[in-house]
Amino acid sequence: MEDIILEIREKIFGRKTEILTFLEEMVSINSYSRNYEGINLVGELVRRYMPAGLDRDVSTDRNGVNHHLFSTGVEEEGGNLVLLGHVHTVFPPDTDSRKYEVSGENIFGACTPI
Repeated sequence: MEDIILEIREKIFGRKTEILTFLEEMVSINSYSRNYEGINLVGELVRRYMPAGLDRDVSTDRNGVNHHLFSTGVEEEGGNLVLLGHVHTVFPPDTDSRKYEVSGENIFGACTPI
């Protein structure tokens, strides 16, 4: 298990700049719960950053919001990996909720004190 953890850690830290760029882009999009266009933009951003080889299933709800499900596809030896989450925020559009500040090795956003 330690080998797997070290491998994952190396892959993540090897892509640190790309991951931080992705995070800043994502935070800058207004994805308020009722801003369906913004929610879909965040979903597409996530899709662009997902590694090749993952299956992607998108379902659209009655408001036109796309819901993405990523997986490794058919279960093989060792199991299947499924990535599932939500991409909206509860912050109304007129608030300064998309704060993204870097201080040394720390990143601060909405609801985090500096």
